[in-house]
Amino acid sequence: MTDRQKEIYNDLKEFIEIKGYTPTFREFGEYVGLNSPSTVQWYFNLFENEGLIKRINNRVIKIREEEDGVWFRV
Repeated sequence: MTDRQKEIYNDLKEFIEIKGYTPTFREFGEYVGLNSPSTVQWYFNLFENEGLIKRINNRVIKIREEEDGVWFRV
């Protein structure tokens, strides 16, 4: 992953930790300063394809810690 992709991924983990739930595309875009929900969707698709998150109906249900590969249920 690029540095920007890692930053967005860490922001996703931070959002979930602070808020206690997974964001919508629009909500997360506002959180990280991305204007387009489709850009957020692109990142989520990337993270899912990389095996970093698992989703059902576009909601993140599990997120993986990069360092140790442990899954956390959201």
